[in-house]
Amino acid sequence: MDYKKKVLVKNAASEKQVGDAVKKESSVEDRAIEDFRLVMQTKEGRRMVWGILSLCNVYSDIAPETNMTSFYLGQRSLGLNLIIKINQAGKEFYPMMATENTGE
Repeated sequence: MDYKKKVLVKNAASEKQVGDAVKKESSVEDRAIEDFRLVMQTKEGRRMVWGILSLCNVYSDIAPETNMTSFYLGQRSLGLNLIIKINQAGKEFYPMMATENTGE
């Protein structure tokens, strides 16, 4: 996934440019979701994603230490966005991953 955003529209008044940009953006997002689906289809991929979520403090409380709160909230935001991507890839993946990695 390309994290550097390219300018897709040079003239916002051009319906053609805007339409082409919307199509391109949609195809990039669709490809990213499909890529994520492929990762989540493997036990190893789910284990890796679970490890990343754990590092993001998604499953723990954030202590109100003023110096570190923003840092922890940034990590947590990344983790929550990852959970959104998991659910976009397939609703079955998160419960499957949780069961595999918590022994429930």
